[in-house]
Amino acid sequence: MERRHTPGNLLKVAVKNAKPKKDTSYKLSDGGGLYLEIMQSGNKYWKYRFRAGKKDTNVTLGLDVSSGGDLDITMARKLAVEARNYRLKGGDPAKKYSKSYIPPKSTLFRTVFEHWVKLQVSNKTWNEDSKKKNVARFEEYILPEVGDTPVEILSAKEFRILLDKLVEQGKLIAACKLYGHCKRAFANAIAEELIDSNPLQSLDGRYKEPKSTGQTRVDKSDLQEYLIKLDNDYRSNPVTILALKLVHLTFLRVGELLKARWSDIDLVRQIWEVPGVTMKNNEDFIVPLSIQAIEILRELKSLHPHSELVFPGFSKDKTKPLGSAALLKTIKRLGFDATSHGFRQIASTALNEANFKGEAVELQLDHHKEKVRLIYNRAQYLDHRADMMQWLADTYDDVRRGEATI
Repeated sequence: MERRHTPGNLLKVAVKNAKPKKDTSYKLSDGGGLYLEIMQSGNKYWKYRFRAGKKDTNVTLGLDVSSGGDLDITMARKLAVEARNYRLKGGDPAKKYSKSYIPPKSTLFRTVFEHWVKLQVSNKTWNEDSKKKNVARFEEYILPEVGDTPVEILSAKEFRILLDKLVEQGKLIAACKLYGHCKRAFANAIAEELIDSNPLQSLDGRYKEPKSTGQTRVDKSDLQEYLIKLDNDYRSNPVTILALKLVHLTFLRVGELLKARWSDIDLVRQIWEVPGVTMKNNEDFIVPLSIQAIEILRELKSLHPHSELVFPGFSKDKTKPLGSAALLKTIKRLGFDATSHGFRQIASTALNEANFKGEAVELQLDHHKEKVRLIYNRAQYLDHRADMMQWLADTYDDVRRGEATI
């Protein structure tokens, strides 16, 4: 039987009545390489499939009229025949026909998103870790569906369907974050004069993160019990225990602490120089180390003398540090429904009540607004911060012995 080289299999009513599937996109073949792809969002795209070298590839001809586009089945078939003839003459349909129904000024959402990501990195809103995490989330949930769609034809509907699906899966926080990022990416597209309005404006209020009640922390009245239990915990991995002890001796956020490398730490000078790529605010940061912190670090070094990581993880991949979940699991097993982050608040309160300079406390907490204001006298406060960290470490020891409270 002779292979059909011209389209004509589909009926117009089949195109009109094609409905989206909940879990995947699907295709309806019209023959001759032409097919209609129905996305989860409900959008229907006419595409032409052809062979380029040893690979099958396709070109998007346009959006069907039933989805608000300009391309009906008759015009799609005409373009598919033209694309085939152009290919037989040695041309590349992907370069010529992908622009048939995309205005010259058009930009795909994928490109708009990439521009916005670069902006977040350049203005230091995101560090490399944040970039990696957010881009991965987009590549999993958003870009496969709308990444190759021109921004000027995108509507709130496509995003509402994608985000509602996440909410149904119990991923409300992911949906909220993606919504916020998408909305800001569109706002940037407006600034670049690619579109005139933000299609996601109409979804304001639909995706709200649960109200935060603040970081759950060990209560000050339970601090002595917590410290003693931590000292006497012989069930947990020693690296996890020592990491938890360093949390309240350094003020570092858990994610920043666990990425530590021995090359960042000078045990002789008692200084930990944290690279900006690790810090939340994406700027290099100095942590003065108390005598107690130095002792803990020496013990960590003895446990894994050949590791470049201060807190090597438990997996076979020795390039990965210990995960924060291990710390949280240990705290809960000790009988406390809390996170290690709460020690930053305890330390801040204790130091301010002990009349240490508020500016130095804020600087040690790496609070960005204070850092900007105090950048000129960072060195001036370093000695003060070293005294402050040693006082806090000594006070924790006194709390253990019941000789002090915080």
